[in-house]
This record gives sequence, C-alpha cells and structure tokens, in this order.
Amino acid sequence: THARRGSLAEVQVDGRVVLRLPLDRPTETTVEGRLGPLTIAVAGGKVRVVEAPCRHQVCVRMGARGRAGETLVCVPSRVVICILGPRSVEGVDAVAR
Repeated sequence: THARRGSLAEVQVDGRVVLRLPLDRPTETTVEGRLGPLTIAVAGGKVRVVEAPCRHQVCVRMGARGRAGETLVCVPSRVVICILGPRSVEGVDAVAR
C-alpha cells in the first residue's frame, strides 16, 4: 500500500497544538520552540523546517514531508510536526494562525 498525501501539517510544542497549516497553501511561518524560533515552510504539498536553533539541525536535514502519518521532529526544541490526512482533519473547524 502506498501512503496517502497529507492535507494538513499540525505543529505541536510541548505536546500542545499551536498551529495547523494546510499543505495546499504555500507559506512560511515561525513557531516558538523551547530553544527559540523555528521557521517552517509549506510548498508543493509538503512541509519542512527551514531554520531551527538546535545544535545538530536534524530537523532541518530531514527535508520536506507530505504523506499522511509522517512527522518532523526537533527534540531539543520540543516541536513535532505531524502530517494529517483528509480523514484525520474532518473534525477541524478552523485553522489557527
């Protein structure tokens, strides 16, 4: 089976959802993690971490993700970005900015 394309990137800091980004709208935004700001970009139906304050830059090197169920993680900053598929976002009423 092949993975389904995601429709939304859900950004969590310390386990709390702080932002939801539609993957069909190119954008660049910043969220405040434990170590400082992370810059997140959406383009081409995928999301990636552009800049992060962490030492090893693993989250930046992970590249872009766009399949439902995939995640991007910055452990030192306690930021997790989960890619949600259409079924998992049916209950979403609004997109936080």
